[in-house]
Amino acid sequence: MRVASEVLEPGGRAYFVANRFLAYEAKLSALFGNVHEVEGDERYKVLMGVKA
Repeated sequence: MRVASEVLEPGGRAYFVANRFLAYEAKLSALFGNVHEVEGDERYKVLMGVKA
């Protein structure tokens, strides 16, 4: 997550697949400035971080 946030240009996107119970949203928001869940089900979620 940290490396992706460092190498992306502003507006660049990175996608992360995580278990639903892992709370990565706060960390991704701190690193990217913007995070959205773009897909998921009861077990998994796909998060998109957009570099501010």
